[in-house]
Amino acid sequence: MDGIKCPNCGLYNPGSACECDCGYSFIAARLTADGRARARRGKHDRLSMTMTVGLIAANVLLHAMQVRGTSTPAGIAGWAGEMAGIALGNLLLFGVVWAIARLAGAGKTSEARWRLAAETFAVLLALELFRNLFVPADSTLTRAAAVNAASTTSPDEPGDLQVAPDVVRHTALGFALPSPGPKFERSPETERQLARRFGGQAGAISWVFKRFDEPAQVVITALKGSPRDEAGFRQTAVMFRDGILKANVELTVIREQVNWNGTSGDYELAAKYGPIFMKTRCVTGSRAGHVEFLCVSTSSDRPDGLDFIREGLVVQP
Repeated sequence: MDGIKCPNCGLYNPGSACECDCGYSFIAARLTADGRARARRGKHDRLSMTMTVGLIAANVLLHAMQVRGTSTPAGIAGWAGEMAGIALGNLLLFGVVWAIARLAGAGKTSEARWRLAAETFAVLLALELFRNLFVPADSTLTRAAAVNAASTTSPDEPGDLQVAPDVVRHTALGFALPSPGPKFERSPETERQLARRFGGQAGAISWVFKRFDEPAQVVITALKGSPRDEAGFRQTAVMFRDGILKANVELTVIREQVNWNGTSGDYELAAKYGPIFMKTRCVTGSRAGHVEFLCVSTSSDRPDGLDFIREGLVVQP
């Protein structure tokens, strides 16, 4: 190989080189003080760069686990899109920190800029971990937002939910609906993750069923404590809708309507998230079951994939 081999580190340098990257001077035939200092800076640069990249990856991984635990079943493509957005956001933040450091003079050397970036992402990671482990859910969230996210109390209501091959029924709460099928499984882990994220909501009970081989999900929510008159029903429907849109900001509303027949209400919402159709039907709940607002939300990659479940909802008077 042409060039000069450094006797200090073994690196080959161009024949015209006066000094190796490690700080060895070919002219003085020794490792100079300036060379040693430059070599140390390079080592610190690489260390700070490695730390920054690792912290960015940790931030992305933490958000990946959070996104994977949410109730929006956008499938692999949707999840990949979410992750690409999170990674891009972290890279943009890195660029902003780097630029500000240069403009403000806080990072006169690349080592200082890499160190500042590492410190910034370390603080962000620590804050995110603290928020997930110790900070309770936002107490200002409306009940509807929490209900929509299935962030509710344990579904072990007296009588509990009965799941048969053809019907899902809760005798104590006074409702029944067609079974989504044998491929749908109860997802207590999803319910627990959502409950930790949004906090339990008194008077609300939800069950989540999902398929794990395709993006399809059914959420049943019973809400107690709402007024049973028309004004109360309409207000709760609006709150429920706002909760859905707040939890899924990329939703596009396709259709929405609310009806009141004098004694009970029926609310429908259809929306789309990428390739996923999300539909919700809410009705006045069973007076005997002390349920004022009952909702069934379905998600599927087929426009009418789970319509029969919502349409088949029956409430005991």
